[in-house]
Amino acid sequence: FKDQSWPVLSGSEVSPPFERMSYEQAMRDYSIDRPDLRSRDLKLTDLTGWAAGCSFNAFKGVAEKQGLVKALRCPGLADGFSTGQLKNLERDAKGMGATGLANLKVTDAGLEGGIAKFIPEAEQKAMIDGVGAKPGDLLLICAHEKHKIVHAVMHNMRLLIAEKLGLHDNSKFAICWIIDFPLFEYREEDEKLFASHHPFTLPQDVARVREMAEISRKGGEPHPVARMLRGGVKIEEILALRNNQYDLVINGIEIAGGSIRMHRTDDQADVFELVGIGKEEADKKFGFLMSALDHGAPPHGGIASGVDRLLMLLLGLDNIQDVIAFPKSATGRDLMIDTPNDVEPALLDELGVKMIPKPEK
Repeated sequence: FKDQSWPVLSGSEVSPPFERMSYEQAMRDYSIDRPDLRSRDLKLTDLTGWAAGCSFNAFKGVAEKQGLVKALRCPGLADGFSTGQLKNLERDAKGMGATGLANLKVTDAGLEGGIAKFIPEAEQKAMIDGVGAKPGDLLLICAHEKHKIVHAVMHNMRLLIAEKLGLHDNSKFAICWIIDFPLFEYREEDEKLFASHHPFTLPQDVARVREMAEISRKGGEPHPVARMLRGGVKIEEILALRNNQYDLVINGIEIAGGSIRMHRTDDQADVFELVGIGKEEADKKFGFLMSALDHGAPPHGGIASGVDRLLMLLLGLDNIQDVIAFPKSATGRDLMIDTPNDVEPALLDELGVKMIPKPEK
């Protein structure tokens, strides 16, 4: 495929091995776990540390609440947007849940526009130096207590600026592996952990997961997280655990993804314990799996590829429907074979299915 199909379909060549980037680096620099590296140098900067000591209360308050403040340096675009266009960018950010989107022009004298009047000269210089900005640049800044909102906003702003700067050439392919994904994600509302990929992915630090699971099994609290916190484990330590997941990303699109799976029953039971699936529930829902692992499953893993996405990229197309044999319409209809359609009563009887009329409102 590399030597024949790829060059024929795309008109270019590809040279593995591909770059490897950690999940942490991808989120830090690009606010997405599938970064488009055609605009590699258009990186985001975390200003949370700067914000914690700044004079602008909106940013400072976010930092004090363990929120996130990120900036995007838009090279040479200080005058690249009209006032109306900047307001539209802010409107888009608010549509994603942000409270606003600050914009600042970098000049020889410091910062201009919007919130610049609330930031003393020394703090302005520290911000400019931290971002690596130059006169003529535009800075876009988003701050929010919820990190996910900041990441969503800044990822979208980065793509918009990359397009404006002409950095995304569809004839070029930036390929990388994303690795070292978090093992767990934490839902604060109910203090629960859930697997960031799926609960069958092998942890990188099996021994530490075992220690945490043993603490959780001692009981005393309603949820595993509460039990671990009571046992001296910090939430940051739990979220620092990594798994053996890997994604292949081309031009910001996930083309393939997979993982190494757990092949030992005790390892699987430990992860189940931490996501709130005790032994009784595990035996009821996943008894077949635990039995299979007990019989000696070998170390194993896999990967699933999105061939249709890959073809779309190689052919320079914008819509995945153009490479799918039987694409569905926006209403879910298959126009080729005219489905969904009426089903004969005899077939319903054979399948044991009964049609129930939709209740009238």
